[in-house]
Amino acid sequence: MQLAYSAASASTDTLRLCTPADWLPAAQGAVRTAVGQGIAALEAVVAELLAGTPQGRGDCALLGSIIGELRQPDTLRLLLAQLLCDEAALAGVQERSYYHHNGFRKLVLLQNQAFKLRLHLWEANSERHHENIHDHRWNFASCLLAGRFQTVVWEEDAAGPETRLNCTYTPAQADGCYGVHEHGQVRLRQRATHVLQAGDQYYMPASTLHQVTDPGQGETITLMLTATPVLGHCKLYAEHSIPEQDKQNVPFSAAEIRRELTGLLLTTCQPLALAA
Repeated sequence: MQLAYSAASASTDTLRLCTPADWLPAAQGAVRTAVGQGIAALEAVVAELLAGTPQGRGDCALLGSIIGELRQPDTLRLLLAQLLCDEAALAGVQERSYYHHNGFRKLVLLQNQAFKLRLHLWEANSERHHENIHDHRWNFASCLLAGRFQTVVWEEDAAGPETRLNCTYTPAQADGCYGVHEHGQVRLRQRATHVLQAGDQYYMPASTLHQVTDPGQGETITLMLTATPVLGHCKLYAEHSIPEQDKQNVPFSAAEIRRELTGLLLTTCQPLALAA
């Protein structure tokens, strides 16, 4: 695994690599068994595991263990095959998924009150990628199934060299639109830069300000597990006001979702594609 830091002040409290040494065998075994029993069993087991942590927020060891098992080629292949064979489950994926204006396709495979399991897919050589600095309402663990990216960790600093529009970002409502509220200008500085590649797995707590600045030259795919929200809204630092059209999710058709999952099943789930 490779992790490059551009700042000596970088802290493992903001982005931490998850390695097999951190994983919890009991949690992984429970997830492995549940996948073999079907989608409902998997959802119940992951929710139960997270319920054993304060406020259901998860931590590096637990979230890393769950995603560490779900990323395994046989496990991920079985989960995708189950989704493709279940019309109701596939319709749920379509309902929750959309093209994100930050430049990637977001597919939410599973979701309940305790967690979301999602795939992010960045196109090769995408010129549409432009991600605002932001945090999240929940802790999460993520792994790169393919490709590479660079993510920058930021922090507010009255003397910082960068100026951005300070916004709060509230979850999408029934109409599919997100709420963005502007609060004037704020200064920031970069805290660290992390370069991650296929096989890397990491944990990031809520409130960590970050920005993916380079999703790589080939298609980049991440599998991400988010825990129970612990914040009511996200922070977002933009270069300018967010256009109204960028507050509206762009959905996928049922055929597009089936094509995405089938493609992943035939390519990304192969052991060589997932090798570190």
